[in-house]
Amino acid sequence: MCNTDVLVYVHQMVKMFISEEQLLEIAKDLLVAGTETSANTMRWFILYMITHPKAQIRMRQEILDVIGFSTYPSMDHKDQMPYAEAVLNETLRLSCISPLSLPHGLTKDVRHGEFTIPKEAVLIPNISSILFDSTIFENPYSFSPERFLDENGQLNGKEKYCLLYTSDAADDMQCVD
Repeated sequence: MCNTDVLVYVHQMVKMFISEEQLLEIAKDLLVAGTETSANTMRWFILYMITHPKAQIRMRQEILDVIGFSTYPSMDHKDQMPYAEAVLNETLRLSCISPLSLPHGLTKDVRHGEFTIPKEAVLIPNISSILFDSTIFENPYSFSPERFLDENGQLNGKEKYCLLYTSDAADDMQCVD
């Protein structure tokens, strides 16, 4: 089955459940939502780099040391640039583009402290309560990429809190205590 056949099949299956107009509206919503959050994150990144020149210089130097001018960046370079990743995580954390996550449905009763949340309840995680929690992030309202690094300059594990923004993390999301 070639790609065209797959697209025709998917199109026929979709037409059974939603109209073409609905499909176009959904596609438009997804495009606008994805574009808007990405654009806002980039704006915050630029603002943080302008207002924190030492972080900008350090990140630029790390990129030049690892990638240089003779090659294009790739995911293969990611593990060699912990400071750059720390800056990106801090940008995601502090800008908090989406303070609330997508609703999640429970498949079983969940006990949290003295409360029982019933099966089939809908939870809307408050991501900002984690990203600005002073027990996790010291001085949570200040820009400090170093908070994501250990004494050896490597990621220290706190980046997991910023992964709440990604769809992969949402699939495996667990309560963060």
